[in-house]
Amino acid sequence: MHKKCLRYVENNFPRQEGKRFLITGASSGIGLECAKVLLYLGAEVTFMVRNKKKTEECIASIGEEIGNPVHARIALYDQAKPDSIRACIASLPKEGYDAIVLNAGIYIPPKGSLGEDGNPLTLQVNAIGTQVCLDAFYKRYPNAKYVIIDSIVNSSPRRHNYAPYFHTRRDKRMKDYSLSKRICMNIFANALEDGANVFMTHPGVARTNIIHSFAPLFKKLGNGFLYLFTHPAWKAALGMSSLCCLDNPRGTYLVPRGPFEISGYPRKKKIPMRVKKDANAWRQFWEEEKN
Repeated sequence: MHKKCLRYVENNFPRQEGKRFLITGASSGIGLECAKVLLYLGAEVTFMVRNKKKTEECIASIGEEIGNPVHARIALYDQAKPDSIRACIASLPKEGYDAIVLNAGIYIPPKGSLGEDGNPLTLQVNAIGTQVCLDAFYKRYPNAKYVIIDSIVNSSPRRHNYAPYFHTRRDKRMKDYSLSKRICMNIFANALEDGANVFMTHPGVARTNIIHSFAPLFKKLGNGFLYLFTHPAWKAALGMSSLCCLDNPRGTYLVPRGPFEISGYPRKKKIPMRVKKDANAWRQFWEEEKN
């Protein structure tokens, strides 16, 4: 762990021995950084991921970095496939988790990528995948804390209507990403209204693995830009870690400090009021979609 991260964690978070957490998409990016913090604090962490070998290597590396054996489990699933999500969650221990972080997502997949039912892959993974995860988890573990990941880049659909964006090949991947993150905010707002113990954070602009699917030259240029103008993944993950470790009121929304919420340590923010119409539109769309 980075020295500054270690200092912040030790000064702000209590030990987590006896606590159990689950993080989707925990084998890379901010999900992995959050897992490191929780494991360092003595918690047991379940990595809910697609790639078992990669995750085993990550867990071994964390143990070496921390200098102690870590308490970690692996649960395999595919967030692009609702049946895979539900089957994985049904196989998890009945005793449940103190907090579940719905972190898994993609940024810009290869052009033309589609998920099930012909949905653009970004919307399939980030929006439908997150909604299916929350529905299945909440049914099984109604008392857990749920942490949902937003983005500084999110935008609402035209006329508060989500239907035109699904079941079609659009190849507007950046728009799909920003729309999917608005949907994540809607999922949070609806779950909060339904009584779930739900929280939200966004990482600002962080050096993570969001550009892994870019062409090599653009990836190199992109990584250079990210290194110069953004903050590291460990700092971006502190909001997630804070919501897991600290006793915040349900509905707490954490964002990075600093101008335009680009970087910095987490601070609380009021939930944007404009979400209500979008949240209602998403609820209506999802009720029709799942039936």
